[in-house]
Amino acid sequence: MTIRTKNGKSISNLDQFNMWSARLRKDVRCHDVFLFKLQFGKTEEIIVRLLQYYMGFNNEIDIYWGAQYLGQNGCNQELDITIEKDKHILFGLSIKSGFGGYLEPNDLTIDYIKRNKNKISNFEPRGSVNGVLQDMARIRNIKEVSSDNSFNSVTIIYNKPHQHNWINQMKTQFLDHDYLFLKDNSKLFYEELERINPKIITIKQI
Repeated sequence: MTIRTKNGKSISNLDQFNMWSARLRKDVRCHDVFLFKLQFGKTEEIIVRLLQYYMGFNNEIDIYWGAQYLGQNGCNQELDITIEKDKHILFGLSIKSGFGGYLEPNDLTIDYIKRNKNKISNFEPRGSVNGVLQDMARIRNIKEVSSDNSFNSVTIIYNKPHQHNWINQMKTQFLDHDYLFLKDNSKLFYEELERINPKIITIKQI
């Protein structure tokens, strides 16, 4: 079972987005969400607000922004956004402007990172690491805590598709994870989330 160790940031007061509440609609497109980032200079907050709109007032569901969970490596592992139902993760969301990263001390003890050590040229803190690999390793660190802790997840990227080889490798290896690129994507945002994780349809209020 997933153990949440920290609740993360407050989502009860996202006042800066009241000004664009009129833009919250069920037919919002992925590229619209990209444009929100350009206008407001925010990333995770926008996705949180869109999820709040999608779910409405649902007492059975909790949204956490920046919550931490006990990872397989015994360390706290943060996931950008999580939707929980009955204290179990229903959907995990990683939010990116693009891919790129460096190793933090906790990364060095994650099993998936260690299994791919040969793909990292400088295996030490602050060493460069492929952002797709690092993102997946951190998500797997939460998912692999126990065998009954499977949940669907998505990495949302405010950019055009790139890193194709790495992403195809991850999608082939992990069927419970997908990627959603927003820039120049004309598909409906909520329909894409529902395609990636059909379970969320049961909690929609729009």
